[in-house]
Amino acid sequence: MKILLICEHFASRSQDISGGVESQALLIAQGLAQQHSVTVLAGRRASEPTREQISNQLTIYRLKPTSGLKLTWLSLINRLVLSINQLIFSRKLKPDIVIGFNYTTHLPSWLIAKLHHCPAIAWYPDVLLGKWRQYFGITGLQGYLAEKTILALPWDQFIAISQKTKSLLIKQNIPSSKITVINPAINPVFFSKSKKTRKDQLLIISRLAKYKNIPEAIKIFSQVVQTQPQTKLIIVGTGPQTKAIKKLINLHQLEDKVIFKHHLSLKQLNSLMLQSKVILHPSLIEGFGLTPLEAAAAGCVPLVKSSTISKEVHPPAFYYHSIDQVVNRLNQLLSNPKYFHQQSVQVKKLALNFTVSKMINRFNKLLRQYA
Repeated sequence: MKILLICEHFASRSQDISGGVESQALLIAQGLAQQHSVTVLAGRRASEPTREQISNQLTIYRLKPTSGLKLTWLSLINRLVLSINQLIFSRKLKPDIVIGFNYTTHLPSWLIAKLHHCPAIAWYPDVLLGKWRQYFGITGLQGYLAEKTILALPWDQFIAISQKTKSLLIKQNIPSSKITVINPAINPVFFSKSKKTRKDQLLIISRLAKYKNIPEAIKIFSQVVQTQPQTKLIIVGTGPQTKAIKKLINLHQLEDKVIFKHHLSLKQLNSLMLQSKVILHPSLIEGFGLTPLEAAAAGCVPLVKSSTISKEVHPPAFYYHSIDQVVNRLNQLLSNPKYFHQQSVQVKKLALNFTVSKMINRFNKLLRQYA
């Protein structure tokens, strides 16, 4: 089967992955290319090749312009131009099926599928209707309009990344029969082992945006260091709230205990996970929350803010309802090596439910319906 994947960004072998959607697109493309001919159309970032042949079965074409990660009115124009370029370029191809990977690429994916008279599938991480303005301000209007349009289109199938996303799609009048749940997969890099001793170190790996709720994590950390003064916090990420978060850290007099990092490779991220005891994940919006599971694969214990998705994915010991509750859990994990080891072993077993092979098997089962 000839599969066409439409992405906003797609990592090359020399380019760091910029986010969860791009990470999953790469794993899916590589996995499907084991049995199918896969072509990817994506935006082109500086230094990336226009055409890249990853294997005999996997070809990447990158078109200008690229929009970056920020949601602005200028990025809207760039996204529209990219969509038009993808639609024009697709005329050279003859796909049997088209899969779109985010709000930016869903509309051109559907149009390309109609152009070629083949099935259109939307890979869908989360439904944000009702939340765009709250978390993205006035520029969130473009996301709201895009999602309303996307959900009104007659797709052949939606791939929801969780039962939570499926239930939200059903609330938008998408028939259950047109929704298949396929959980994301953990990159095999994160299953690597290390004999190094873990440090009394907490991790946050996140975009520094309002909906990621990082100030709550800073408040949690400020309480933990009162009883565990040796503990450090590493924050990996950038975003519009960077200055505000640094100001909050200074307010709590934590400057010498918090380290900022960004633009790390997967191997560098994995190294941090192997060195750290806990990853904090206080995000208010998650379609799935893969980062805590990636850390779990490395034996770093996730503590995730309680939500519909955290309850779906994590056992009760690994999500929290209140700041007092998570502070108590952190004190246990940092002060009791035996208890930490037990929890670390448990989360490694949890991560085994989300391997690439399991995800690709579910994809292939779905694709056989259209063969």
